[in-house]
Amino acid sequence: MHFQVVNSASKARTSVGEGAASLEVTVYPNPFSEQVILLLRSGVSQPVVVQAYDAKGRQVGGLYEGQLQAGPEQRVEINGRSWPDGSYFLRVSTPSSNWSGK
Repeated sequence: MHFQVVNSASKARTSVGEGAASLEVTVYPNPFSEQVILLLRSGVSQPVVVQAYDAKGRQVGGLYEGQLQAGPEQRVEINGRSWPDGSYFLRVSTPSSNWSGK
């Protein structure tokens, strides 16, 4: 399996949104074969949903749904062992921000 993020570095960190409600997402390793790690950080507590889509836009699965706590980084581990080889898009959604990575 091959997973890519927008930034070609082996570890990509991006921020979306503004102010306290901004969302910081770090994704690694790139590429991955069995597992990818997301580190999520927000200035406010808010619900978060992580979803994955294949290259044809079909949802691979709802990977995580929970509460993102304000401040500390939260780790989400995604098991991709059962996914066929290919490129996948991740979407991280909160009420204040959306982040997508390829």
